[in-house]
Amino acid sequence: MTCPDPTTRTPVSIAASLTLPSTIGGGVTTLPAPHNTTYDPGGLALLDLKSNRILHEIPFPAFSPTTNHSATRNPVALETTPTKLRLFTAPDDGEDPQGTELQIYEAPLG
Repeated sequence: MTCPDPTTRTPVSIAASLTLPSTIGGGVTTLPAPHNTTYDPGGLALLDLKSNRILHEIPFPAFSPTTNHSATRNPVALETTPTKLRLFTAPDDGEDPQGTELQIYEAPLG
């Protein structure tokens, strides 16, 4: 499922449900870059499922080491432990010559 983000026109892939009536998802948007190229910055957004509105969004400037795709290009998953928040991404498609790798990012809680 994708929902248009009215603030940046970034498609948000629904990724991980929370206990609240909201979810966190990742996505990318394509922007023009020099020399007739494009740049695909990614980010995470907190989406209210009742109103279908973005409550908060942040850039996530991480990229695949093999293809330079944005880490949030494909659906993401989040989990918490007692001490950290963990984000799982797989930014590359299986059809890419390099395949795809699971990338794991962690941030301490508290």
